[in-house]
Amino acid sequence: MKNIDIIRRAEHALYVHFAATGETKNATVLRLDRGITIEHTGNDLIARYPDGQHVVLDSFPMQSLGHNAEIRLKDAVCNYIRFRQVAHIWKSLVKWIVAPAIIFISILALNATAVGFALNEPKPAAQPYPSPQPAPTQPAPTALRAPTNTPALTPPNLAKLLRGGVDAGNFTVQLSSGDKGTLYVFSDPACPHCRKLDAELAKLADEYTIHLYPVGVIGGDDSMRNIAKLLCADPKERAALWQKAIHGEELTEEDCDIGSEAASRNSRVFRGLRFAGVPTIINGDGEPTPDDVPNRAKAIAAWMQTTSK
Repeated sequence: MKNIDIIRRAEHALYVHFAATGETKNATVLRLDRGITIEHTGNDLIARYPDGQHVVLDSFPMQSLGHNAEIRLKDAVCNYIRFRQVAHIWKSLVKWIVAPAIIFISILALNATAVGFALNEPKPAAQPYPSPQPAPTQPAPTALRAPTNTPALTPPNLAKLLRGGVDAGNFTVQLSSGDKGTLYVFSDPACPHCRKLDAELAKLADEYTIHLYPVGVIGGDDSMRNIAKLLCADPKERAALWQKAIHGEELTEEDCDIGSEAASRNSRVFRGLRFAGVPTIINGDGEPTPDDVPNRAKAIAAWMQTTSK
């Protein structure tokens, strides 16, 4: 199973595990019904309760990673508050509207039955009044769902989308050109696992065509600045610039509006596709690698031989 950041709610608790970006990789369960405050101090992400107790959730090697984790965690807490508000509204509706209505209808039914017996008129057997159906459960917010590698598009449509991005020329970095198949890779220059995958992709370069979609879902603004400069460059120069960015160098090339917009669109598309995290690998048919396929060159090549047409 790949290391990924998880923020998941169950009832009044929040499971937090920054397995991808955190340094200590602690797994913590927070009680949300006690009231909680999230703050990012230095490199630490801290949860504080009103009684003065606090929990250090994790430490992060970069300010941007900690800031990104703080935003996601605060969103999860806000979603819980909204959930409680909706639940309170439903309880109020049941108490003051639905329940009195059921009682009123039941009284009318009893009165009608009594009148029927008084007139000695045969009546058909009374049909039981249907029990009120429970309020429909609202789907959990995206940030709290269990991570999944099932994209929002079907494989043919996803393949068409990714090919279109490559053809547009503004959104991708071509790392190699081979004749055994095509790989699309979503990667963030601030992601440690992406850096490890980059070395494995180099082993596949002779046989596979690899197109990389750079995104800033881990490194935030720091990644986005480098990606914008990268995508402003000539397509033939991007592979070399990507090597600098993925190894932590700040690019000195000129920025431009087209590159900034392309970087922003890449990140929006990645989030919209609902992938679990970076790196994400997709073959030319629009199928992402299953969770049981490790990010190793031999495993990826073996998977490609069984899936690519």
